[in-house]
Amino acid sequence: MTKEKRGEGMSQVNYTVIIDSDQARVWDLLVDVGKYSKWLQGIREARLINVSEQILGAQLVFDGKGGKFHFDVVSYRPKDLIAWKLRPSVRGVFSLIQAFGTESLGDKTKVTVLEIYGGIFGFTMRWIMGRWFRR
Repeated sequence: MTKEKRGEGMSQVNYTVIIDSDQARVWDLLVDVGKYSKWLQGIREARLINVSEQILGAQLVFDGKGGKFHFDVVSYRPKDLIAWKLRPSVRGVFSLIQAFGTESLGDKTKVTVLEIYGGIFGFTMRWIMGRWFRR
């Protein structure tokens, strides 16, 4: 299911997927940066650059179709939520926050993904990122 909201200078994409696996296993996959290229289309390589695990304050680099993108982990709740912010964010021109939330449904896991695009190029970058990195 996909829901979209639009605000002034902001574009948001929100979607949910049910995965036939327990929450702990799904969470382990979400925080294993080295394996992103296996499940996140458009990514050739992903790596942490300042720490050994993905936690609050970690910095990530994604190398993909659109070049290299640097992100900071800006929110982290173990087994529940992780959010990244694109850096550097050029105030007023373009910003991106992407968050993954997990919820246990017994032997399945609900994963909710939220992408918030801001700035004067927010709508354009949402369209471009959607083409480079399939949702």
